[in-house]
Amino acid sequence: MSRSNQGPSISTLVPILQRQCPTGRVTLNDMYIGDMGAKLVADTIKNYPNIGILDLKGNNISPNGFIEIFQALKTNISLRTLTLQWNQLCANNNLKALELLYQVMSINKSITHIDIQNNRLNTTCAGLLANIIRNNPQLRTLDLRWNELGNQGVRMLIPAAAANGYILSIEIQGNGATEDSIRELNSVLKQNKDNVNMAGMQDPGKNQGRYQPGQRQPLKEMAQHLEEERRAVAKHLEKLIERERALGLQLKEEYEEKTLQWRQKLLGNQAKQDQLERNAGELQNHKNILKNEIQKWDNNIKQIQQQRSFTTKALEERYQETEKNIRDLEKKQQEELAEQQRAHFFNLREIDNEWGQKCDQMMDENRKLDDHIQIQSQQCNKVKDDIAKFNSTTQIQTMEVIEKVKKLVLEEFKEKLNQMEKQVERIDQDRLKIIRDSQQSILEAQKDLRQITEQYADMLKDKVRMELEDRNLSVDNYQLEQFASTITQDLAYRKDLEKKVLEQLTKIKEKEFKINNHEVEQLNKINNNFKNDTTYHSKFKEDSRHREEALDKTLRESDIENHKLAKDINKLTELLSAKTIKAVLSTFQEHKVF
Repeated sequence: MSRSNQGPSISTLVPILQRQCPTGRVTLNDMYIGDMGAKLVADTIKNYPNIGILDLKGNNISPNGFIEIFQALKTNISLRTLTLQWNQLCANNNLKALELLYQVMSINKSITHIDIQNNRLNTTCAGLLANIIRNNPQLRTLDLRWNELGNQGVRMLIPAAAANGYILSIEIQGNGATEDSIRELNSVLKQNKDNVNMAGMQDPGKNQGRYQPGQRQPLKEMAQHLEEERRAVAKHLEKLIERERALGLQLKEEYEEKTLQWRQKLLGNQAKQDQLERNAGELQNHKNILKNEIQKWDNNIKQIQQQRSFTTKALEERYQETEKNIRDLEKKQQEELAEQQRAHFFNLREIDNEWGQKCDQMMDENRKLDDHIQIQSQQCNKVKDDIAKFNSTTQIQTMEVIEKVKKLVLEEFKEKLNQMEKQVERIDQDRLKIIRDSQQSILEAQKDLRQITEQYADMLKDKVRMELEDRNLSVDNYQLEQFASTITQDLAYRKDLEKKVLEQLTKIKEKEFKINNHEVEQLNKINNNFKNDTTYHSKFKEDSRHREEALDKTLRESDIENHKLAKDINKLTELLSAKTIKAVLSTFQEHKVF
């Protein structure tokens, strides 16, 4: 049986045993004490060998628990009635407890009534039951109802009852016996009753005034002994009644005193409960107020979020508009740069034409010098012809004249040739210098353009890029020289334009930064206020919850105490009314003489 079905605790069982054992009657009906309680009962009844009635009905005691009890009963010679119904004397075919019962009855010859109904007795137990019946002629009644003896087990009891000769009642309903077996057993029991009535036999086991097997007494002596025994029983019952009456008065006084105390406690608990209910109502009202405030704050938060979304949308629109303006400005700047490139290209072409004209002039001068040299050569040849023609002078003079003429002509030619070479070299140097300057200007312009592109990329988050580096300009050296000569003039204008663009972008960025800072400050203030209010309300809700838990705990404790008080009142009422009356009636019934 589970623990939830068990009866009172060990601490409750102890005072019951201490109160009942001195009276000679121990009644523990339907208390579900189990094996642990059975051990406590055994330890207690060892000290009271005068116990005459032991009632353990409905206590869920197994064979192990009964072993403890029967060991304790070996020292008892006053036991007359043993009630063990609704337990587990022979559970799982364990016969040790039943064997100990047989030993107890062999020692104690005063046991006349045994109730073992519904104790899981089966056919295996029938042999021990037959020996108990056969060897204990003092036994008068044996209740074996609602077990599992079967027809075979019941038939084993018939010869044992006949051999006993004095047993008057064996109840075997609910054991699966046939009608013939029941009829035969009842016949044996009827014969035993007739024999007892005829002989006027008393319960065996008593030495004084009792019938002993094999002993015959006159009817007059038996009547005298019977009368004496009845008077002794009456005196004993009067003492028991007086004792129970005193105990009842004492219990009544204790009951009235405890009832007054419990009534006062109930009134105090009722007042506490009313106060707790009022506090709970106040807490509920406060909780509703908090809910309303929280709902208001939720609405405020939603409004702030909507306002924040509107502000974010406006900032995005402003950013898109600024980005559009920057794209327009970039497009305009690109158009201006393209126009400047075209102008520089035309300027380079004009410069190239001018240099071409100069080169043509220099070529004409060279041709003129060649013509002059040819003329001088012709003159030299003419002189030679004249020398050859006129042989009037000596050959030496002629040679000297020729050499002088050659020398003069060569010097003049070399001088003019050097002048022309110097002019050509100067022209080449100027041209190379212009080309180098153009290339350097182009490199610087490309470097500046890359720097401007990087600055634009940083400002617009990689959205605005200058594509000057990626442009594929298919120009020849002439166009490159023309572009290099004009890019230096346009660089200052472009730098000024870039500075203006940067200044405008810086102003726009500073303005947006100020607006963002202002909005962030406002949002931070709102968030801080909301956090503070949320913390305060959370703390207040936590305190309210703790107070509610304390009130609920107090109410539960009050209810538990009220249940305990009601339970104690019911117990005292039962003790005062039913227990006392039942004890008196049971005493008369148990001392009835057959």
